[in-house]
Amino acid sequence: MRLNAALVDYLAACRPAAAPVLQDLSAELQKVVGAYFPSAGVATVPFLVDADDHAQMCRGTDVLTAGLAALPRLVFGDLETAVRELRVQQAIAPFVEEDIPLSVRLARSDFLHEPAGWRMGEINLTGGAGGLIVEDYDDVVRRYPLVADFLAEHRLSNVSPLSMLAGAATERCAGLAIDDRPAVAVMDWQGVGDAQEAEQRRIADFYQAHGFDAVLCHHREVRYRDGRLWHGRRPIHVVHRAFLLEDIPTDPASAMPVLEAAADGATVLISTFRDEWLAGKAAFAMLHDARRRGLLDPEASEVVASLVPPTWLLDGEGAGRHGPCLGLDELRGRDHGELVLKPTIGSSGAGVVLGVSTPARVFWSSAEQAAREDRTHVVQDLIVPGPVLFPSLDEGRVAVSPWQPVVGIFQVDGKYAGMWVRMRSGAAPGIIGVRFRASWGGGWAPAVA
Repeated sequence: MRLNAALVDYLAACRPAAAPVLQDLSAELQKVVGAYFPSAGVATVPFLVDADDHAQMCRGTDVLTAGLAALPRLVFGDLETAVRELRVQQAIAPFVEEDIPLSVRLARSDFLHEPAGWRMGEINLTGGAGGLIVEDYDDVVRRYPLVADFLAEHRLSNVSPLSMLAGAATERCAGLAIDDRPAVAVMDWQGVGDAQEAEQRRIADFYQAHGFDAVLCHHREVRYRDGRLWHGRRPIHVVHRAFLLEDIPTDPASAMPVLEAAADGATVLISTFRDEWLAGKAAFAMLHDARRRGLLDPEASEVVASLVPPTWLLDGEGAGRHGPCLGLDELRGRDHGELVLKPTIGSSGAGVVLGVSTPARVFWSSAEQAAREDRTHVVQDLIVPGPVLFPSLDEGRVAVSPWQPVVGIFQVDGKYAGMWVRMRSGAAPGIIGVRFRASWGGGWAPAVA
């Protein structure tokens, strides 16, 4: 953490001038970007990632996201068998199984810091990935010379995910019948996107600024007819899908217009339904199983071993140690404080049980209940926090204290597209997310020539 340590030293050398400047910066950040995640804090300065750490994260993201599509065939033989063996809900299966000819692959891989280095916490392949608006945070930071001069001196930068995304979407629209400007719908599930509305409106604004007509809508507001997806009288050429697979079982038929339009190549989808499923929590179990069986190439095998925490599918009936499944009988031989229980399809920490902060009786009861459910769960080794000393404001003064960072690495069609960082104060393990009042901000690293 050389760069963050250098920032701490720099701010200390700037006393007493630093505190009032950072107070003004913090106030403007809250005014400009605070509404995107109202229950979360906003980091006063960006989190800095050393060049070697950044290269490791980017390499891990490159290798693993590129390899996800092959996992069902490698581990189960084919997609149909994988869907069945992983107990994909009947309502979701058609969305996962359908081939989508026109899409932009938006990914965000999240890395947590432990004492020995960085570990990958999860991969998100969906238009609903948070943090796409990080450019607004970075633009405010650039206006304050106290911080901007330090970033420039160390040749640090960040990239705008939405600029990259809009550019890729424009390219995908080249073969569509478009009368004027292409139209994009930033689309969430009816009734569930209220908390994300400010962020989604800003995403629509970004598309508008990059040459699109943009509309914010829910999934029941569109119809597929005459070979086009329609929002009222407006044809939609790109669907920035903010709704998730976990939403679909409540009313799968209502999402069929989006699926049919995408399957027919009538609209561009920002990350397909299959992409989202492939990047679910089960992917880590499949990756480790493929590695144990010698099915991965040497580079992918090394990345899985070094970055991906050991993960198993939870099987209530017990399963062999050589498969991706782990039965409750085998699981009970482990210390529950070293484990995390997660549903394979879910977001924002919903349904996650951290053994280290849960009484043993409650954890094992949760595991038994999960094993009985129709939806699949995984059990994963806990990523033990390795807090980083980081500056923040405390009652008007610059304070340096331990924080637990989660660095999100964005990719658009396999190209690096910036960072978004969330941080939890202190050293105690816990879920790190804006829903759980984590602070967030930009992530800056040395520019790559």
